[in-house]
Amino acid sequence: MKAAAMFADGALAFDQAGEGSQATRPVILVVEDQALIAILIGDIIQAAGYDAVFAHSGEAALAMAKTVEHLSAVITDIHLMHGIDGRSVLRHLRKSNPRLPAVVVTGFENSAPEADLRGLGGPTARLVKPFDCDELLASLAGVLSSTDGRAPKRTESGLTARRGERPSFARF
Repeated sequence: MKAAAMFADGALAFDQAGEGSQATRPVILVVEDQALIAILIGDIIQAAGYDAVFAHSGEAALAMAKTVEHLSAVITDIHLMHGIDGRSVLRHLRKSNPRLPAVVVTGFENSAPEADLRGLGGPTARLVKPFDCDELLASLAGVLSSTDGRAPKRTESGLTARRGERPSFARF
């Protein structure tokens, strides 16, 4: 029996393992300037059935997006070390695809001005560091399945929120 998944763009993908053909998998652009974190995010989303393409800077992300036939979503760090930041990457990508689903990763607490995602359009989810695999996948699935352009509301985000600790600026 084939397993099927419906994605935000209406595409239907089938798990055809063992049937000799490759299923079409959603392509996720991962924009992260720290290679180890990018690899970890890539491993998590690939294990969950997505394809990942990577960019180490905002400029590289914009160039990479032009080479991908159908970009399903973007996961971007809000603060990139060199060049344009994650907010600007998302604004540029949404000029050609206004409803591009996005997960914006931040080490800033929700009330910090640096974590403000207003004006970016949607669907957009904020993922506060540190986070675990399930939170990443839930955020990604939430923006991909959005039908109204908004990410599902969650009352708390990040491991620190669940533990009642102050947010950490530690990566992943």
